[in-house]
Amino acid sequence: MKRPSHFGPRRTVPGAVRANGAQPSGNGDGRPSSPVMSRTRSRTAPVVAAFTLVELLVVIGIIAILIALLMPALARAREQARTIACAAKIHQIGVASLAYANRNQGYLPVPVLGTNLMGGLPESAIWATNQAGILDFTQGTLIPDLGGPQIAEELFKCPSHDEPRQLSAFHVVPLMACNFDYVFNWEVVHGYDVRRGWQSRQITEIRSAARKILLFENGDTPALNSSPVSYGPFNDFPELAHLLIATRHHNRSNAFFADGHVELFDSLSLKDDRFTKDPDSPVYVMYFQLLTE
Repeated sequence: MKRPSHFGPRRTVPGAVRANGAQPSGNGDGRPSSPVMSRTRSRTAPVVAAFTLVELLVVIGIIAILIALLMPALARAREQARTIACAAKIHQIGVASLAYANRNQGYLPVPVLGTNLMGGLPESAIWATNQAGILDFTQGTLIPDLGGPQIAEELFKCPSHDEPRQLSAFHVVPLMACNFDYVFNWEVVHGYDVRRGWQSRQITEIRSAARKILLFENGDTPALNSSPVSYGPFNDFPELAHLLIATRHHNRSNAFFADGHVELFDSLSLKDDRFTKDPDSPVYVMYFQLLTE
């Protein structure tokens, strides 16, 4: 007698996995799948969106226009930052000069160049070298107030003056190297004394200090003190009014005034072919002639 079975007929469970890990063929209901249906499913794939060539060219054109609009603004921002950094440097040099004057009975540093058997003039704010246009920042009466030789040399470099730092081709040595971008108003120098050497003005001698310039940016002179402009037909330059003050900041120069403030000075206001000497220019008299109102 056969033992009754408690199990019914074997049925295929939808989605069941065979013992060997293979998925049973069919539609999940025990029936085999249709070959036509399988081919139809295999051909169905997600569609990937892509730029056409025209769309890509339009995007590139828009980016190019935006760059063209932004570049001048970025250039102006960079130059403005350099102008501010330049103003900070000339301000530091000016403050050091006023500190020197406070310790020396009001006498400003002596911005004269020259060499002797020792290598430089002992009274000079910064020593000269045997090469025109190059200062020796290891020596000078102003160097301690500037923070030492290395700091002093960096302070005298304007961020807007690109390397190599050179003067114009109108000097004895054309395009001579120059390692300083700031100079003293030549009226700071008072004169020469046989016993004491070169002397400078006292800060108390300066009239209308808020309007008188002590330092400005060097545009084209190998000297540590200079007039801002050279007038006349015999000025060794090809133009009747040759600017020695810089025009690096959109035709302007940072200037340190005798009262301690810094502002941009319009360098082109000095350029006038009618004048033959500095006092002929009302702009020169107003800003650079230290002993007049």
